[in-house]
Amino acid sequence: MRHVDSEGVKGVWVAESEANLPVAHGRMSQDTVVLFFIHGGGYMLNTCDYGAPHHLLLCKAFNENAKRVNSNKRLIVFSLEYGLAPRHVFPSQVHEAGIAYDWLVTKCGAQHVVVGGDSAGAHCAISLLNHIAETPALAKLPIQPFASVLFSPWINPLMTGLPTYRTFDIISLNSVKYGSAVAFGRPTLENVKRINLLENDPNDFNLASNGTLIIYGGVEILADVIDEFGKRLQSRKKPGYVKVHRFDGMPHDFNMVFVESMFKSIHPHAMKAIKITAEFIQETLVK
Repeated sequence: MRHVDSEGVKGVWVAESEANLPVAHGRMSQDTVVLFFIHGGGYMLNTCDYGAPHHLLLCKAFNENAKRVNSNKRLIVFSLEYGLAPRHVFPSQVHEAGIAYDWLVTKCGAQHVVVGGDSAGAHCAISLLNHIAETPALAKLPIQPFASVLFSPWINPLMTGLPTYRTFDIISLNSVKYGSAVAFGRPTLENVKRINLLENDPNDFNLASNGTLIIYGGVEILADVIDEFGKRLQSRKKPGYVKVHRFDGMPHDFNMVFVESMFKSIHPHAMKAIKITAEFIQETLVK
């Protein structure tokens, strides 16, 4: 791991080997694939270090696959440190992510970028892709995200409707609603579509060019909404590859939280999700 505080961008690099990390601005290898990751926590918890064990395992899984097919590509992760609520209210995090994306491309020389996140971070990742398309300076960048990976995405933070699964998850409905109130304040009619992603026409989303992967738990509080969101993306009239994996019996963010072997009932599923993610990034990279 290597922490970064450069030109207004903060975060941490995670890689299998220090040799895989960029040595200087603008000098990233053509063989380096960057997962630009935005951590979850309801926009009010956690830091860029959250998820580091998952990121390391994902890098190892991708790199092993690459070696198996005689590819020199190597995966590294840049996890963003962003301002948290209540001091920083949405969509300030999306704007920070946009600045960081520009930095990755123009200052670090990233050639292959995947955008991803978990929970609120996945909500931010989806919003970032739209922000890139809506911001001329970002839309004109020579490198655009080729894929996105979304883990237990917080699709509707307003939590309208009663979820099917309310007693089996590691997060409670009350905690999610509290987080929403802190992170978004009182949404205006103008902001509702930016907050509740189900309010948008699926054809209006700026999806990554080569594919979108959604992974989530089958008994998490957010499962109903993620089900619906995945179906809508797959039904788009616009071309786009959307792959959805629902892990029955698994809670929210299982593949991020339960990567340690001590969690015997969940660990195998978390490792399978990491394998699927690594294979997806490799598959979409060569499209």
